[in-house]
Amino acid sequence: MTFLEPCKKGEYFGTGQFHLRLLKTIPAQPQKKYLPAYLFEMVANGQPVGRCTLRVGYNDLVEYAGNIGYEVEEEHRGHHYALISCRLLLRLARRHRMEEVLITCREDNFASRRTCEQLGATPAGRVDVPVNHEMYRADSDAPLLQYRYRLGLELRPITEQELVEVGKLYECVTADQLAGENYSGWGTEYPKEWTARELFAQGGLYGLFEQQTGQLVASAAYDNCFDSCYQQVSWSRTVEQDKLLCVHTLAVHPDWQGLGLGRRLMHFAQQQAQQSGMEGVRIDTGVGNLPGLHLYHQLGFADVQTLQQDVHYEGDRTEYQFLEWYCR
Repeated sequence: MTFLEPCKKGEYFGTGQFHLRLLKTIPAQPQKKYLPAYLFEMVANGQPVGRCTLRVGYNDLVEYAGNIGYEVEEEHRGHHYALISCRLLLRLARRHRMEEVLITCREDNFASRRTCEQLGATPAGRVDVPVNHEMYRADSDAPLLQYRYRLGLELRPITEQELVEVGKLYECVTADQLAGENYSGWGTEYPKEWTARELFAQGGLYGLFEQQTGQLVASAAYDNCFDSCYQQVSWSRTVEQDKLLCVHTLAVHPDWQGLGLGRRLMHFAQQQAQQSGMEGVRIDTGVGNLPGLHLYHQLGFADVQTLQQDVHYEGDRTEYQFLEWYCR
């Protein structure tokens, strides 16, 4: 297994107020059934407040020790540091393509049980620790409680009742972009809940939902409703509009970025075009959206032309790159 950098160089794995600082990585020890692991220090407002661990993979040992372990120093308890740490460790587990995470705790550890419940983990039973196991306590024969957290995602059409959540997703992404690098070029007026309602009415609005909690973590719309600006582009092929798919308003929640969700949503567009007998996919994005352009090029999209000034609406001063991809 290759250990991963928890975050991009120079950035917090978390925030400046609370983050995890990597202390060391621990290679696997097959003879002892030890899985490869990360050891982190919890840091709140610059002060160490505890430690946590992520064990990557599954074996018999994990049934007792769990994939995630945590301990908050007594004087710093009561601030949900364990819960915040677990949420960060789940992000790292997803990057390792783990399908689920197991957390165990003593039956009398009510604080840890509450952390698992607030995380959204599901009770998965009890397990007795063998007498010869290092976690066995002679003063307690109580079994360990197990909690499981499924890491899978479900891509499905958005329902009308979920449009409010899509609007909240747009606002969350926009706020994050405006506070840092605004690659998308989105602003406070667009996209909003009304955008989601328009896309829903056109058909083809999809969402990626976390299976464990049902949280909406990403969204995109797929249809053949092209703005008039697409007629100004000199495409490499002449294709009827109803034979093409367009992708609108791809949004990934800030906490879920860097996990390949944008790639999954764009690959779905390519699959939809192929399976529906269409000829290809056409999209546009701001020329400053470097991460998006990098992804599109990796997926085989080709730059066609840029347009600027009143592209999508009167007064629009953004410069857009138009791209195309064909099934064959």
